[in-house]
Amino acid sequence: MRITSSMICWNEEKTIDLSLKSIADFADEVVIVDTGSFDNTLKIAQETMDKLRISGQIKQKKITKLVDARLESLQLCNGDWVLMQDSNLVLSNALKHEITKNMKIHPNFIGALKSLNLMGDYSHFFENRAFMAYHNVFVKRDEIKWNTNIDRPVFLGKTINYRCWAVNLSRVRPAWRYWLRGEQFDRRYYDNKAKKSDINPSLVEYVKSKIGLTLNDVKYIAPRWLRDVISKYEKPKGHQNIANIQYHWQKEDKYHSILEYIENTKGITFKDIKELAPDWFLRQLVVEAKRLTPAYKLGLPEVIREEMEDPRYRLIYKGDEIVGRWPEL
Repeated sequence: MRITSSMICWNEEKTIDLSLKSIADFADEVVIVDTGSFDNTLKIAQETMDKLRISGQIKQKKITKLVDARLESLQLCNGDWVLMQDSNLVLSNALKHEITKNMKIHPNFIGALKSLNLMGDYSHFFENRAFMAYHNVFVKRDEIKWNTNIDRPVFLGKTINYRCWAVNLSRVRPAWRYWLRGEQFDRRYYDNKAKKSDINPSLVEYVKSKIGLTLNDVKYIAPRWLRDVISKYEKPKGHQNIANIQYHWQKEDKYHSILEYIENTKGITFKDIKELAPDWFLRQLVVEAKRLTPAYKLGLPEVIREEMEDPRYRLIYKGDEIVGRWPEL
C-alpha cells in the first residue's frame, strides 16, 4: 500500500525541510503545491527531496483559495493512502508507527491527529493553546469526498484519534511570516487583545502606535475587508476560518488583503511589516511562550530533537524573562 504526502505551502523556507525529513522514511511519494512563495521554499523543498531521495513533484500555481490548493495537491496524488500534511507539520517515529499499525488493523478508518504548537524556537510552546485540535489527515485516496465550502475534504466513515502527536511549527517562523499567518485579522482577536494589559499589545495596537491607526480604524477595516473577500465565494465553514484568508494578502486584481488595504489607505508597506514584525513578535513571545514540560520534550519528533542540537532559532533570556530570539531579534 503506497502512501502519498499531500502538502501545500506558502513561504515556508524555515519549516518545509523539517516536515519533509520527518516523512522521508514513511511516504512513498510527496506532492507539494506552492501557492506563490517568494522566499526560498521551492529551492529548499527540491534540495531536501533530492538529498533524501524522496520521489514526487512540486508544482507552483497562483491560487488564492486554500480549498483550491488542497484540491490541486490531492488530484496529483498517486498513493493508495493520503497524508494531508501541512508544510509546518513534523511527525515522530512513534506517530508514524501508530498510523501504519492502524492502517493495517483498521483499513476503513480515518486517522486524526493533534499537534503541539511550538513557539519561538524548539524548546518552547504556545501556552494559550498548547495543542491544535484533532483533525482528519490520513485516509484512503478513493474515499475522499470534496466539499468546496471548507478547506479540507469531507471523510465518510469512523475516525481514529492517534494517541501520539505531531509538532506544529507555524509559530517558529520568521517574525514577518508569523505576522502574516492570518489569525491576527480575526475580529475576535482584536476584541480580546484590546482588553489585555499593555504588556502584550495586539498587532492593531502596535501598528497604531507606529503609524497612527486607531483600534477602531482597524476593527472597522478588518470586518469590512473580510466581508468583501468572503462575499466573492462561499461563507467559511468548518476549518475554513479567518486565518485561511492569509493567502489573499498577495496582490491581485480581484482580491486584496487587509495588509494591502492598509497599505493603500494608510501608507504601510511590506517593508514596514518586516521592520515592525520582530519587535511585535517579541512582545508575543514574552507573554505566550513557555518552556516545554518534560512530557512534551519526551514526545518531540526525532527531527526536532536533531534540530535542537544546532537550532536555526533560539530564545534569549535575561534572568527569567525572554529578551530576544537569535538570530532575528
